[in-house]
Amino acid sequence: ELKELMVAQGWGAVEEAVTHFKATYGPRKIISGFIRDGDLGKKRLVSMPDRMTNTINLRGGRLAHRPTVINCYSKSFASAADWWTQWKNFMFKTTLVLAKGDSKR
Repeated sequence: ELKELMVAQGWGAVEEAVTHFKATYGPRKIISGFIRDGDLGKKRLVSMPDRMTNTINLRGGRLAHRPTVINCYSKSFASAADWWTQWKNFMFKTTLVLAKGDSKR
């Protein structure tokens, strides 16, 4: 499902990214093999995307918050499936007018 959304956005090398992820990270345990991996921490492969999409400054001083339980996102989640739907809509369908005036999806 995520792959289809990425392709629909016109992102390049999606198949290669999926293959690499499955081979490199798919077999790992979530905490000990991924979150606590020092090399990933040094490269900021987990923290930087979170930092860049967690809270986004919009035109007029407003803020947009990516759907997550660890920021100021104002809506609730009835289930993991509900969170996933809200996250996909935010990341792939919501257009934001950034503080500097650019419109981004």
